[in-house]
Amino acid sequence: RVQGKARKVEQFDSMVIAQRSGRPVRLGEVVNVRDGFEEVRSLALVDGILRAGLERGVKPLVEIGFMPQALSLQPEPYRHSWPKELFTGWTTPPRDYERWGELVYRWAQHCVEVYGAAEVESWWWQTWNEPNLGYWSGTPEEFFKLNDHALAGVRRALPGARVGGPHTAGDGGEFMEKFLEHALHGTNHATGERGT
Repeated sequence: RVQGKARKVEQFDSMVIAQRSGRPVRLGEVVNVRDGFEEVRSLALVDGILRAGLERGVKPLVEIGFMPQALSLQPEPYRHSWPKELFTGWTTPPRDYERWGELVYRWAQHCVEVYGAAEVESWWWQTWNEPNLGYWSGTPEEFFKLNDHALAGVRRALPGARVGGPHTAGDGGEFMEKFLEHALHGTNHATGERGT
């Protein structure tokens, strides 16, 4: 048992009570991988958070991020040390976009198996948070590729899923303009088709 897990669920429980209006609650918890892929960290914490919200009528906004250490282009240093070094390995692109997409698929498939397709289709999924700031250390083009593979993974598990790009700081500026251009007209890195 990892120290602090129960506290995180309690904190989420408080957030849910404060947001009973039905507004979505963002989940930034990401599954982690070991030995490249074979073991996925227990999803008990994520499931506890999701159940706490669902029991109170809150529909999740599932944030797909950040980068697991085993897939990070920069696995060391991985953990940040506030305030000295914040944007470390968890902010990088994956070293393998196919494996990133597969990990996202497994997470979404787990949700479908546990909560049912109809329930999960009522949720919202987003890729990353504020990639126009230091929370993303790759290029915009690398983010577009990350997003394409993440969305393809969710849609593979649940074709009717409501998926979208990132939340950005402010209006997202030039980053968001490029992202929207890619989403509408660019070549999808996961499917080879036009747009996402």
